[in-house]
Amino acid sequence: MAILPTEHKEIEIFIGHVLDAATSVFHEDLRGVYVHGSLALGGYDPESSDLDVLIIASRPAKLSDASAINRALTGYVNFEISFLPEHAARQFVPNSRFVSIRADGTVGFDVYGPDWVIQLYVVREYGIVVWGEAPNHIIRPITPEMLRKAAIGTLKSWWYPKLANRSSLMDGRYRIFAVLTMCRIIYTVRTGEVVS
Repeated sequence: MAILPTEHKEIEIFIGHVLDAATSVFHEDLRGVYVHGSLALGGYDPESSDLDVLIIASRPAKLSDASAINRALTGYVNFEISFLPEHAARQFVPNSRFVSIRADGTVGFDVYGPDWVIQLYVVREYGIVVWGEAPNHIIRPITPEMLRKAAIGTLKSWWYPKLANRSSLMDGRYRIFAVLTMCRIIYTVRTGEVVS
């Protein structure tokens, strides 16, 4: 298992449970478990950040797989676990449907949109390997132009609809997240890079 920053011992314990559950569910099909998002990029705040985990397996995850892992993590909060089959990590196609354990604790199929090009870039370049191959051996290189296109696609598919229905923007914490995300998108469009 990877060594996580020492100030986050509770995360190390949580990740150990994730790895145990993923190994129990996927057995020899498990290819890798990676921490990404704000912890990998250095912007993790235990008061406001969630923990992002990606599990890659040689086969697509089923709802029952994610549900079993979710049950093993009962009592933990503020995490999201995404599942990708190895072929999709190698050649990602935006707007594909894969299984997720969502931040609200539910399990379901989600559309992995253009933002997942950015997520995979973070995993490939900054991800913390909990178990498995280095992510740059699984995830193909992602160019600055691909990042720019993904950032614009995310703006169009995720954020434009929020202008028509602003109810989620009425929540103060979500509004902070929205402003921060817009700043990240502007930075990526201008530089072709990702920042936390």
